[in-house]
Amino acid sequence: MITTADALDVMTEVAACHHRTAPRMDDEEAALVTATIWARLFNHHHLEQPDLLAAVEKRAAEGHVDAPEPAEIITYARAIRRERNDRTGPTPEYQALCESKGADTQELAANRTRLAQLAAGIGKTIDDA
Repeated sequence: MITTADALDVMTEVAACHHRTAPRMDDEEAALVTATIWARLFNHHHLEQPDLLAAVEKRAAEGHVDAPEPAEIITYARAIRRERNDRTGPTPEYQALCESKGADTQELAANRTRLAQLAAGIGKTIDDA
């Protein structure tokens, strides 16, 4: 979960990369209000701070001269997360969660058990079974 302090860190990263067009950091009240809103926006997409910071840097490295709006940071951070997930694949926990939500969960479990039994019997003769 992104806190207001985390969002302030993202805003600081934006200021470091885009010092002329970054969100105002000189007015403490305005910065806190902005950071609170940014945190809510980032949390809506379940983003993590390392992905958000990497998003700001990636966008800046591409040559964008104006500071990004939260939606742009979100787009880049989601792409970074998606690329990482594509490389690593779904975790066993995520697969179990997906399967638990299926209407045919019990049937899938029974099929897996039966398949394991069949696979274990491959190569055995009828007399061995």
